[in-house]
Amino acid sequence: MRSILSALALALSVSSVAMERQIVAPDTRAQEVLKQARATIWDETKSPPLQSLSINASRRFTRGERQVEVEMTLEALFPDKFLQTDALYAGVGLGVTTMRGVNGSQAWFASESSAGTAEAAKRAIAGLPAESNSNPSGEAAKRAKAGLPAESSSNQSGGGMGAMLGELGGVAGVRPPEQSKEQSIHAGFARLMLVWLCATPSSLSVEFTYAGQAVAQADGTKADVLNVTGTNNFAARLFINPQTHQVLMLSYKAGSRIRGAQEASANAAESEVRWAVSDYRKVDGLNLPRQLVIFLDGRPIEEVIIKKVKINPSLKPNKFERQETVEEPIKMKKRKG
Repeated sequence: MRSILSALALALSVSSVAMERQIVAPDTRAQEVLKQARATIWDETKSPPLQSLSINASRRFTRGERQVEVEMTLEALFPDKFLQTDALYAGVGLGVTTMRGVNGSQAWFASESSAGTAEAAKRAIAGLPAESNSNPSGEAAKRAKAGLPAESSSNQSGGGMGAMLGELGGVAGVRPPEQSKEQSIHAGFARLMLVWLCATPSSLSVEFTYAGQAVAQADGTKADVLNVTGTNNFAARLFINPQTHQVLMLSYKAGSRIRGAQEASANAAESEVRWAVSDYRKVDGLNLPRQLVIFLDGRPIEEVIIKKVKINPSLKPNKFERQETVEEPIKMKKRKG
């Protein structure tokens, strides 16, 4: 992953944070912090309302011993329509396209291989050789080593690989805090909107309360900490620099780890996920962090780099309606090197 050191400098250690509480109504203080942060991101007193947004970015993460790079497009029609499209080139004539969307209260997911079988795309992504019927038991071991799920013949449109690509910050082997896939999609967009815009989709109602200040271990920089709670077990902490009013990080508990086919015991320690953002740049009045690094228990697992931002593009509402499969997969371009 590129430029992780800059994100590490901003990634506060939540486990050792010392909260400095202030004598102030927590909800009132939270609204003050949010107002300043949102004005820093998009000042509606100087700009027209932010009605829609289109972002092109790249996602990088590892599976097994191989680094995977995915081209991501995020489109938003505020306040309740969001669409994330991921395109992955897996080899000559092979690729996977996934889409996950929110349309009001509805959330949906779709995936499709651009050519060949979904299983062939998964194997190419993992760096495995073409499938051979001569060693089925050895194949299972290779898949396990590469971090791929066991093969299933019940899902031929993207399968586990498609689900993994569609879930920003999804961590294999960690139980999400949400109760269903639809709730997980709503929560995923909410986390992304929080670190980028200090807001959530209107379909997920949340409350902000002021928790105090956290001290960064590296240089002593303090951050205002807001507790964010909502429906369907949604809970997160938002860290905002009191001087620049920029978001530094979002953190949440992802639940206990899953061991084999059985979930970890109820007493097992929860995994901590942190989304650290940095490299703020302003485009047409919108001040967004260009780098997002996701950490699991202090270990970086994914990086998102924003490449292009469009403010208030023309987006039609029907673009965000549920799709069972991706009808026109994104054309996969052959990567150099």
